[in-house]
Amino acid sequence: MLGFQVVMDHGWIVTLADADGHQLSLMTQDATAEVNPSCSVFVDDIEAAFAAAQEAGLEIVHPLSIEDWGVTRFFYRDSAGNAINVGTHTRPPLASREVCRSAPDPSAACRRYRRRCADRR
Repeated sequence: MLGFQVVMDHGWIVTLADADGHQLSLMTQDATAEVNPSCSVFVDDIEAAFAAAQEAGLEIVHPLSIEDWGVTRFFYRDSAGNAINVGTHTRPPLASREVCRSAPDPSAACRRYRRRCADRR
């Protein structure tokens, strides 16, 4: 109904996307962090975001980490006690590449992943 397709499924997190690149991720339990984030914000410059969080004196609850699924991220705790995931894509997720390879009529999101994969070969 909303035009979302599964573009990543690691079992503990599933990401849905539409042809325009809008995404929604649903998580049961984070794979590498001790806390589940309340929300995720993706940025272009993760190092600058991490430095800004440190300079602001925010509590870092998950260190700046390069994750196996193609994301570099960190978590900080906001003033209400929520863990906020700040990240950036460092390469197309493996599951997304597999979905896109096998899709008979790839969506625009898959075409973007294919271009990004080709650019990194």
